Amino acid sequence: MTQCRIEESVRFRYAHGFTFETYVKLIREYLDSHTQIDHHLPVYAFLNALGSSIAEIKINAYTTSANYEEFVQVKQDILLKVHEIVAASHAGSLNLTLRT
Repeated sequence: MTQCRIEESVRFRYAHGFTFETYVKLIREYLDSHTQIDHHLPVYAFLNALGSSIAEIKINAYTTSANYEEFVQVKQDILLKVHEIVAASHAGSLNLTLRT
């Protein structure tokens, strides 16, 4: 094994005036620019579910290393960036949910 898979479902509550497209776009741009993501394998972020007050964005990527410590560092970087993107909009609260 030469990579580790990051597979996350990020759920968050949202308020009026919120644009899902912007969040998905910013997350994709971040994943595309991350140097420790293997861009030869599938990398994606998309709106996966939408409820009356909760949205879910699905994130999938592979690290360039199979080293566990490096994997969790990359995963942490991604989750912190997603939190930063959502928090910057003041749109709502974030509820990260791990999907394995």
